Amino acid sequence: MLNIEPIKLGAHFLSFKSVASGGLKLTFETNEMKVETGASLMALKNTFGWLVFAPNGHEQVEIPSEPAKEFKSDKSPSQRLRAVMFLVWKKYYEKDEPNFENYYKNKMEKAIDTFKE
Repeated sequence: MLNIEPIKLGAHFLSFKSVASGGLKLTFETNEMKVETGASLMALKNTFGWLVFAPNGHEQVEIPSEPAKEFKSDKSPSQRLRAVMFLVWKKYYEKDEPNFENYYKNKMEKAIDTFKE
């Protein structure tokens, strides 16, 4: 566990988009910050925790005392990969290859050949 104090930043919530896992990707922008704060944020990359955003005007926000639940999928890595491949096929290749199973088998064969090399 990292020994870094919670970081409080003023932020502008810019956008969000859905991701294949069912979660959201959030985009925030901050004002200029101290080098130490930036270094602490970099040290926290790929860690789990609570994100609390309250618009100006809120008195106080309480951070939950229990640890944030780490992202875990009920799907195996191969099931997750297949689901992502389906989304890519649906968005970009369905017109050219209307059968997902054919698309999937072709892509998997190419991947297998690449690993064999």
